[in-house]
Amino acid sequence: MPSRERSFAFEHRVGGPGGSPTSSGGFRRPPAGSAPVTHGIVGLCVAVFALEILLAGQLTAVVAVPPPVLLRVGGNLVALTLKEHRYETLLASAFVHGSALHLLMNMAVLRSVGPLVEGEVGSARVAPLYLVSAVAASAASCVAGIVVAGQRLSVGASGAILGLVGAAFVIGVRTDGFRGPLARASARWLAMLVGFGFVAALFGVPIDNAAHVGGALGGMAVASLWRRDYVYTPLARAVSLVASGVVLGLVAAAVRARA
Repeated sequence: MPSRERSFAFEHRVGGPGGSPTSSGGFRRPPAGSAPVTHGIVGLCVAVFALEILLAGQLTAVVAVPPPVLLRVGGNLVALTLKEHRYETLLASAFVHGSALHLLMNMAVLRSVGPLVEGEVGSARVAPLYLVSAVAASAASCVAGIVVAGQRLSVGASGAILGLVGAAFVIGVRTDGFRGPLARASARWLAMLVGFGFVAALFGVPIDNAAHVGGALGGMAVASLWRRDYVYTPLARAVSLVASGVVLGLVAAAVRARA
């Protein structure tokens, strides 16, 4: 019988940020190679950052990429995104990073969280989940920019990553309730990541907390629409992954056309 994308059965796989499952709860690392979407996203983010350094033409960009370069590769700036209708940046900005440290921190979290969620619900769900969460994060950033009448240049994968965590929280609640191991673990991740952003902002670190909250809510919304025990056929899985790839391709083409 041909293999199928795993059913969304909410099996007990995660309980806390860390190693293997225990009675106190712990994320169980999926088998190597079982998270192609997560690894693909990491690869794209690294490739885009390499392009940023190349476009900047100076090694100091590793520490801080010049804003014009960030805009050129898809940074989300309210004035341009809305007033000039650069809506492709709502998604493109999730693959852009402002420094090597920014990239490394986000990729470290993504490599920790992404395979866990992808191993639980499958690649066909994670690909559109990540894209929708990224758009929700950028949209929230734009709304916040309008409310405070500020011009913020928002880049980074953190909003989309929080969408993955938000989705995991919904899975946990739908499986075992708010006190279940997955719900509690995801809630800790959300509290840690969102809380870090707000604390950092108090010390003047330019953290886009609106994007973090928007991404988390976007991921929760997507996961709430998933049907439990629905099995993706190989065709449905291929359609989901190809459609996600096409969306990324169109966004990349739009960014390039405006560069």
